Amino acid sequence: MPNAFLEDLKWRGLLYQHTDFASLEKRLNEGPIIGYCGFDPSADSFTVGNLVAMVLLKRLMLSGHKPVLLLGGVTGMIGDPKPDSERQQLSMEQIAFNMAAVEKQVRKFIGSDGIQVVNNADWLGKLNLVEYLRDIGKYFSVNVMMGKDSVQSRLSRDVGISFTEFSYQTLQGYDFYHLLTTINCELQCCGADQWGNVTAGLDYIRKRLHREAYAFSTPLVTKADGKKFGKSESGAIWLDPKKTSPYQFYQFWLNVEDSKVIEYMKIYSFKSRGEIEKIAAEFAVHPEQRAAQKALADELTELVHSKRDLQQAIAASKALFGLSEIKDLEADTLRAVCATIPSMKIAAGQGVPDLASALIETKLVDSKNKARQEIIAGGVYVNNVRATVETKLSEADFIHGCIVLRKGKKNCAAVVKG
Repeated sequence: MPNAFLEDLKWRGLLYQHTDFASLEKRLNEGPIIGYCGFDPSADSFTVGNLVAMVLLKRLMLSGHKPVLLLGGVTGMIGDPKPDSERQQLSMEQIAFNMAAVEKQVRKFIGSDGIQVVNNADWLGKLNLVEYLRDIGKYFSVNVMMGKDSVQSRLSRDVGISFTEFSYQTLQGYDFYHLLTTINCELQCCGADQWGNVTAGLDYIRKRLHREAYAFSTPLVTKADGKKFGKSESGAIWLDPKKTSPYQFYQFWLNVEDSKVIEYMKIYSFKSRGEIEKIAAEFAVHPEQRAAQKALADELTELVHSKRDLQQAIAASKALFGLSEIKDLEADTLRAVCATIPSMKIAAGQGVPDLASALIETKLVDSKNKARQEIIAGGVYVNNVRATVETKLSEADFIHGCIVLRKGKKNCAAVVKG
């Protein structure tokens, strides 16, 4: 019979590659399964690209299964081969710091009681060289390993590939074997770019244990321009509020392209199929209302950050366009808002600029004459108060170190104390 968990994944576009579907479906119908996703701690925060796997682990839990987060305390020292160059190796101290940070993010998102967290340093770090060659290396075919896309890409370049990186998939394969034999973890979930490593692990398990294990991958989520969400991509959206503020996070989802918003909602949202289909139908009729983007931004900001952060992000969005009071915003929120719009920074002790100069410096106008015309026409606002030709900026106008300027309904800028 069809499995509800797998059927939901298929509808959401989250089931890309998988082991024999009938066998996987049969096993899931038999009862709860332990499944894991692995992450190498290459940064001290996840991005919205990593959020897909976090969502997947939470879906496992909500479906009655047992999710496991594997952190690569050892594999993070090596790094999965990049197609173009060798990864910069991180220190053990940086890896430990990164692991603690991302574990905190996952536990917050899924719930501390809902997930088991393991570190592959606990077993890979205890292997000696002879054990590795005898008990792991002998089961991996170099011929197969050479066929991996990233390996082929590196071999075609002058830089080549080191044995360290080449051996990465043997360690990832052993991770699956270890979890299967110690905690009966039968399922591995991954992004499509990891499928080659996963199938290598499945092959290792078959050869060494003569038993079946299961796996599936999710497609890589891309932006409208076809580029993936990643740490190395410009403008990465981080889950850490110090790297990407809740306001910026909220705005990212609020500004998702119409062509991608329903796709993202299926992937990231925990709304039911019926709820999403209703939103999609309404969005198809009135896309200009951006109700789908708002629903997605509301849900994910609260899930990743908090309800309070969502409320502040909404308040900031309204305040920026004159629909609520700027003075009601918290300091961190207002500073984060001003970091996303054109700004004029003034150093301590520097005098407050006149309004026309501030408008020119922030490129809201291109000349003093134009500034005067806009002010006379009533189109310039200082902290959402309409300016007049007598308006002078002063220390009293700073709110949490910021003065928000606006020309018309949507063109905003700020004067910010450095």
